[in-house]
Amino acid sequence: MRARATNLLVPLGLSALSAFAFAHGKWWLPVGVGVLLAVRGSDSYERREKVRREAEWALPPGVPIGDPAPTASLATSRSRPVATLPGHAVPARAVAFSPDGRLLATGDSSGTGILWDVADPTHPARVATLNHDAAIEALAFRPHASLLATACGGAVTVWDVTEPARPVPIITLHHLYRRRRHALRAVAFSPDGRLLACGGGAGTTLWDLTDPAQPTRAADLRRRRWRSTVRAVGFSPDGRLLVTGHGQAGTRAAVLWDVSNPAQPTRAAAFQPQPARTFANHRPTVHAVAFVPDRRLLATASGAVVRTDHEFRVRPEERDSAVTLWDLTDPARPVRSVTLTQRSGSTLALSERRIGVRAGALTGHTAAVRALAVSADGRQLATGGDDSTVLLWDLTDPAHPRHTLTLRHVDAVHAVGFSPDGRLLASGSRYGDPGLWRTT
Repeated sequence: MRARATNLLVPLGLSALSAFAFAHGKWWLPVGVGVLLAVRGSDSYERREKVRREAEWALPPGVPIGDPAPTASLATSRSRPVATLPGHAVPARAVAFSPDGRLLATGDSSGTGILWDVADPTHPARVATLNHDAAIEALAFRPHASLLATACGGAVTVWDVTEPARPVPIITLHHLYRRRRHALRAVAFSPDGRLLACGGGAGTTLWDLTDPAQPTRAADLRRRRWRSTVRAVGFSPDGRLLVTGHGQAGTRAAVLWDVSNPAQPTRAAAFQPQPARTFANHRPTVHAVAFVPDRRLLATASGAVVRTDHEFRVRPEERDSAVTLWDLTDPARPVRSVTLTQRSGSTLALSERRIGVRAGALTGHTAAVRALAVSADGRQLATGGDDSTVLLWDLTDPAHPRHTLTLRHVDAVHAVGFSPDGRLLASGSRYGDPGLWRTT
């Protein structure tokens, strides 16, 4: 049942409350200067937080958001995007900007893909709909070309979007293993646009799209000792390396591949994206990966599920979450450089000193991180998590990332993506329409 809430105008001094107040059987939540929200007292903390975020989005223009009292944090916080993108009946799971930044593609769990004209970010216009027969798990535009790849079910469809209002499907690539179709979870183009990596339940397949109308299967990348779903893929800026992130994959959930010869890729390294743990039932999952342009750095977003009673149960206290920057100066020996994590910095630093790697630690998300993106100039990192926030980090000094901005959402964030100039960020969450945010 939906929580009933009433906005009341109150004296300015009362709106400076920095925590919930309980009185007369109701919780009183500050959502804006001079505005309190009354929520019935029987609602849980999580429900009160969700109602408060919904109320912040609904505040009229000109009303400042949140607590006006000064805070100790140097990062600013925003609760309303520049624009929302109405049109999806269910949550958007994937977002991607075109190379020129004029188009934005969004895809949801019902199989609906939408192309938006975002030349004017404050007034995005819907220009076309891409219909699929299953959930769209991932989207990717081809660099320097008007091609869009959409991962849906066990296939990837490549669309020609030269005329955005009339997208044309060129080819469908099926994700097969032993004559069976397996669901896809990730797609990525190489920087030169020649290769397309498709990851899913049967590993990763490399397709040569030199001629998009006649693609050829270049190679299949699979691990022999275990099989797990590939949830994330990404190419290095020079196109010579490919990283694959796997789900619940034992002690080596991230793999680096040398794809300088696409027909004969070789494994360069396999590593554990989570901090060291001593118990054997730790099952890490890599949710997202992204290389940092112009630097030998790789960002990974990972979590872990602890097995109890012979089952995998996901609970907040049973899931670790970490966003890690890796130094790939030597691709055969990735070095954990900096970790932004929900665990305390002191605990993380201690565990990493024990395994002999150099590292720094910053407090970040308070729940699992499922999405990340790096801007084209390599100066910004965006991370989205189940704590209903997107955090922006300044990577000007990669050894000391600085949290600069928090974008507050109504519910868990599933997807994030930068525009080519880095001034806009698109996000998709579990509740509400996709949004466009300014990053400066």
